[in-house]
Amino acid sequence: MSSSLREAAAEERQRATRTLLERGVLLAGDPLFTLARRHKQHLAADFRDRLGYSLQVSTDTARLYKRLRLAQARALTVPPRTLSESRRPIDERRVLDARRCLMVCVTCAVLERRTLWTQVPLTELAQDIAREARSLELELDWKLAADRAALLDGLAWLSALGVLTLRSGAEGAFGEGIDQAAEAYYDIDRPRLAGVLADPMLVAGAQSAGDLEPAADDNGEPGSVRAQRLTRRLVEDPAVYLEDLDERDRQYFLTQRGPLERRAADISGMQVERRREGSALIAAGRELSDRPFPGRSHRKQLALLLLSELCSLDQERRAARPGGESGAPVSVAEDRVLEIVGMLVARHREHWGFSPDDQFEVQAAAVAAIQLLAELMLLCRGPDGVQLRPAAFRYRHAVAKPAQQSLFADAEIREQADDRD
Repeated sequence: MSSSLREAAAEERQRATRTLLERGVLLAGDPLFTLARRHKQHLAADFRDRLGYSLQVSTDTARLYKRLRLAQARALTVPPRTLSESRRPIDERRVLDARRCLMVCVTCAVLERRTLWTQVPLTELAQDIAREARSLELELDWKLAADRAALLDGLAWLSALGVLTLRSGAEGAFGEGIDQAAEAYYDIDRPRLAGVLADPMLVAGAQSAGDLEPAADDNGEPGSVRAQRLTRRLVEDPAVYLEDLDERDRQYFLTQRGPLERRAADISGMQVERRREGSALIAAGRELSDRPFPGRSHRKQLALLLLSELCSLDQERRAARPGGESGAPVSVAEDRVLEIVGMLVARHREHWGFSPDDQFEVQAAAVAAIQLLAELMLLCRGPDGVQLRPAAFRYRHAVAKPAQQSLFADAEIREQADDRD
């Protein structure tokens, strides 16, 4: 095979890999499903050997199974049902909260028990779901907007997996008085239904949520298992900071840093940025990001400008030290952060929906901004307040000009490096 063909094949595998990491499933009809099926053996081996994941590819589905700790898992996003929803950033869409997850589980239980069903009208399915819920001492009322929305979001998620396919009627149309021609009828794909659970035997035997957790890492775990776990962090997390690793992982990461970074770069197609504080993958766009940042929402604009103010304050305090800018990170008391947020809200009151005169609203905005920046690994909270993390300083020149915001890097350290070494 010529070098150009090898490069093209590698790029195809990387595109399929990034999409599977992001979505978890590809269905027939998606152009990227063709790539996943074409390279299924290579992809399955890469996911298994480098990340410890399992990839299953059939004639019409490619599904990636991950084993994550529940405490580390992020909420699954409900597929958009309208064009306006699809235009929203991914972290501003609805998620499968506890109510919607319960709806998915009850729906799957009903579909699994009605083995003769190949197609079902939504009204009949909804009636069975309500009966099943009552047997679990749960009350559902389809006249309530919250229950109805939870059902439709659960159905949308199962449709995205290919378990259900709208055959006729209007999506989500059901209930008394509905025109029979308008009622939604869904086809049921039983192989995909069976594949909803990554480990059905484990789930069947679970007595509590703790039984669904993977076995705890042992201090004497094989090097290959540790390598998979650290490679997953490089691929899945915004960055891998050395200070976040325990002593064993830190020593392993430092001695095997090159191979680990190459593993992550080869499978994802992204470049590695190596810094004194740790390593991160760099993407040209916002691939794999479930927290796009910066963004147009008021919350993200506030967080961006807060970050810039905190960077300036940090540099001033570091410069005032006898040793200059070296030393431990500077802590900023949360009362001071609240003052900065109040100042920003007052400065941009004409553009944001916050009232600088309402202290409760200012405090809520500050808490939301701090939480967002912590999720992006740009700052951390401690007993003395908040501390900036190394990646935060790439945003130190943020300005309140919407036309310039698109020039800033993704908050997952996916663009330019900051020169603080």
